[in-house]
Amino acid sequence: MNLLTDKWVPVQERGRFKQASLEEVLCHNSDLSLSLPRNDLEMAALQLLVSLTQVIWMPKDVSELRLRIKSPLSPEEYQSGIKERKHWFDLEHPEYPFMQDRTTPQTAFASIQGIFAGMPDEKSTSSHALFVEASQISYACPSCTTLAVFNRASCTPNYSGKHKGSLRGGAPVTTLLLGNNLRENIWLNVMSSEFVKKIMPLDENANNLPVWVNPIKNNSSFGVQTIGLLRGLFWQPIHILFHNWEHGVCQLCGTEGKVHGDYLRASDFKYKLNGVWPHPHSPRVWDIKKGERDRDRFLSFTTTAPTWTRLNEMLLEKQDKKKGMQSAGVIRQYEKHLTDIPFFLAVGGYRNKQASILERRHEGFSFKQGWQNDKNRLTKFIERGLEIKTLLRKKSYGFGKSVGVEGVANETETKFFTATEMLVLSTLREMNWRDSKAELLSFTEKASKAAVKVFDETTRPYSQDVRMISHLVRARNSLSRELKKLITSNKENADGD
Repeated sequence: MNLLTDKWVPVQERGRFKQASLEEVLCHNSDLSLSLPRNDLEMAALQLLVSLTQVIWMPKDVSELRLRIKSPLSPEEYQSGIKERKHWFDLEHPEYPFMQDRTTPQTAFASIQGIFAGMPDEKSTSSHALFVEASQISYACPSCTTLAVFNRASCTPNYSGKHKGSLRGGAPVTTLLLGNNLRENIWLNVMSSEFVKKIMPLDENANNLPVWVNPIKNNSSFGVQTIGLLRGLFWQPIHILFHNWEHGVCQLCGTEGKVHGDYLRASDFKYKLNGVWPHPHSPRVWDIKKGERDRDRFLSFTTTAPTWTRLNEMLLEKQDKKKGMQSAGVIRQYEKHLTDIPFFLAVGGYRNKQASILERRHEGFSFKQGWQNDKNRLTKFIERGLEIKTLLRKKSYGFGKSVGVEGVANETETKFFTATEMLVLSTLREMNWRDSKAELLSFTEKASKAAVKVFDETTRPYSQDVRMISHLVRARNSLSRELKKLITSNKENADGD
């Protein structure tokens, strides 16, 4: 299967599933949308299509980018673009198959299921799954296999301590923009050559050959500035090979045709990477120690707190005395050149513990126009939600400690996030950013009511115990007072505007 010439993109058109070619996606104004049974693979599919389009049809400036967003490529432009590179993106190429290594030992067998993030390798005694059955996928089609390979190499934790991870670290958060159809989704996340040069300071002679064409040398050491855009977007840190295709049915998407079972996966090869490669699809965060930038890394999900609590780090670019943050390159390009286009944000990532994936997160956020004109307003909104959560947790913890009951604080926090998620999403979608103070007051009042309700529901089992009633009343009254102060302060600020 060739990614540039064959039909492999899993899409829906008018409610019907099919596999389309990339040419069909880019050269027609069809109402296509990605269609896969796993949301993380849909995100990987979009990121893969964006990366292909980025390196083959990169617009020279924002004017050309706008034209691409508005109008399909011509068939002639498409064919001209793939002419010199289509042999690099063939899954079964005799010399350098896409994201594979033909030197992989013919004895290093692994089950196809293990290449899908969060699923166990049936041939491994240490591999396990937390939210799937032990054996679900024995055969996968070329399309699903390709997406799993790309996702494994780019977005997931290492297979194990014996394997290298992606250029973005263990489990990076990916942020992309969404438009009206798949073609628009792709172009909204393609950066112009002009913008790439501004945000990606790579060497003029950086190596831009794919890893599977020009392999990483074992025990080598090199700086991130020597990794070109194509090489970095399609970085492959492990040696794998798909060696035996047969006829059957894909157990992920149900397509009948070529399928693959066991594949070959070699042990790790060693190399040292110096620096952080400026991947354009992920936000970055860092610490400040002794006035210097420290622990520069890509954002990842490390707690059970919902995704909206990290929106500041995904959308803002700022630094204080303790930390700094920077949005992904595609988000920065939007804010610089494309703010007249509605802003729909797709966020994807995993929460992991070393090589094990604990949680998949892939969701979307819709923002009413105007949020980017004063980002302090977004900061206040997110911080207010977290402030109310902290007050609730503090009072719940105090009550639990006073009566000798553990876990009350964690339970109220989890329930608060669940109770307020729709409130947060609807506020972002409908907020009048020109009257943000009044909007913040309304949100504060609604979230405070939710916090009190969660406190009451969580502590109700203890309200019948006479030994606990006085502690419960004090904790609830204290919570109500603190929340009222917050609302009053917000109201005064709104009235004084």
